[in-house]
Amino acid sequence: MTEAHVRLLWERMAKIYGHKWVGSFGAADDGTWLSGLRDVTPSQIGIGLERCRTRSEPWPPTLPEFRALCKSARAPYHRPFPRLPKPPANPEIVSRELNKMQQLLRKTRA
Repeated sequence: MTEAHVRLLWERMAKIYGHKWVGSFGAADDGTWLSGLRDVTPSQIGIGLERCRTRSEPWPPTLPEFRALCKSARAPYHRPFPRLPKPPANPEIVSRELNKMQQLLRKTRA
């Protein structure tokens, strides 16, 4: 992460969050974000920016929050398993279990 990267980050965050960004963090970085993002790659910064753009939070993230947005990307090879469709209900089992519940309810009311 270089000073040029932080300047570009500052510009992009100001475009995303407007006066909220500048009002919270100033017109330029004082070195805090440069220091805090030294180990974050430009591609991770891109991931963090995209997450800022698409999240519903109206206020800009703090430095630790932005780091988390950048670093918490899933590995590209990870794909969650698709959810299996719900099996169809067996009418015989449904009827049998409903009858059991009705009998239990009758006993509790008696």
